[in-house]
Amino acid sequence: MGSFAGSIVVLAFLLILGRKYQYAPSMIILTGIALAAMLDALVNYSLSKMGEEKFILLGWLSGSTYRVLPNTALFLAVSVISLLIVTLFLSRWLTLISTGRQFASARGSTIPSPM
Repeated sequence: MGSFAGSIVVLAFLLILGRKYQYAPSMIILTGIALAAMLDALVNYSLSKMGEEKFILLGWLSGSTYRVLPNTALFLAVSVISLLIVTLFLSRWLTLISTGRQFASARGSTIPSPM
């Protein structure tokens, strides 16, 4: 649950920073690369300063499911399926938005003007 919350925070931060450049793809990519490098440095620093807890963190980073409880796995499965269904319903609008503001407006999608 903590990793999901962390990814939502990073996504929100990326969207806030991307707004400055009106979500230009090249700036979003560069911002994402910079954010990934910063977070990787933070993880490496944490691993170098931790004691025995670092093995738990390494287990999470390696993708181990050894200590996952059935309730946690079920919650994750339901969350993934729910988000997949929402994504499928929104795929038309997401495709139109990714093609450009003018094209999406011409196809009937309401796009607010940038501030």
